[in-house]
Amino acid sequence: MKHKRDYGIVAFIVVLIFVILFLSKGIYPFGTHSLIWGDMQDQITAFFYHLYDSFLGDASIWVDFTTSGSINFFGIFTYYLASPINFLILLFPRDNIYQAISIIIAVKVLLASLTCLYAIRTTFPKTPSYIAILLAICYAFSGYAIVMYQITAWMDIVYLFPILWLGLKKVLDGEKPYLYIVTLTLSFILCFYLAILMLLFIFFLTLPYLWFFHREDMKKSLVGLGVGTLLSVLLSAVVLVPSYIQISESSRMAFDINELLNSKFSMIGDKVMLFCTAGVLLGCVIYFLVRDYKTSKNHTFFWYVISSFVI
Repeated sequence: MKHKRDYGIVAFIVVLIFVILFLSKGIYPFGTHSLIWGDMQDQITAFFYHLYDSFLGDASIWVDFTTSGSINFFGIFTYYLASPINFLILLFPRDNIYQAISIIIAVKVLLASLTCLYAIRTTFPKTPSYIAILLAICYAFSGYAIVMYQITAWMDIVYLFPILWLGLKKVLDGEKPYLYIVTLTLSFILCFYLAILMLLFIFFLTLPYLWFFHREDMKKSLVGLGVGTLLSVLLSAVVLVPSYIQISESSRMAFDINELLNSKFSMIGDKVMLFCTAGVLLGCVIYFLVRDYKTSKNHTFFWYVISSFVI
């Protein structure tokens, strides 16, 4: 019962932070301003209007006839708007869509804090409440979330990631892969772009984790992980295939490394904000490793985590 209370505390603190922010800045529903900025203002807000019109107006969910003569809207829908949370926009008047998007952002941040707390409570049940609550809030308001919420689909991965970690840990520990399959499938459907990056996380974590903690059952765990990942890809193919076909026809598919290196953005200077809370997450890893593992395996895995973070 005590730990269940932590979820209410986290939810209250996150909501309180947003209420204070919205009140102080006159953000909807306490004013007419919005959290919208960057790419969200340039393109994603327009997609929300089209989504709204597709369900409550006369627009088509398949084709957008108002852009460049017409474009395939399904690829846009699967890339940016497929999250069920985005459909909360249908609860607001069309005239308030621009402002109501701020509510959707707040909901996704709230979910991120709760899923992170659940992951901590499940993986490390003896963690003191104040530490678990603090880490969950820091995760939800991490540098990544603060900067990248402008692309709302990327925020879906923030609240799915802690659950994916739990599912991955179950697979690596020899348990049933159901949670892993469901979460990874949802990740591919809601934002396959970042789901691919999550596969990199899985790759870099799996081998050292198995080597240090399940060396004897490594083969069994790898087979389970491979089957689970393949099933997730197949289950999400109904979205992945048409989305990839549309994106592959875009001029942005061309990649020039020189253009990236010579862009107007600096290599490091404008990226510093992304690490504003990375130290907290690293501290979290260090704390749990030192606290829960007292063997030589811990020392090796500890330095692996440190070196991976630095790289």
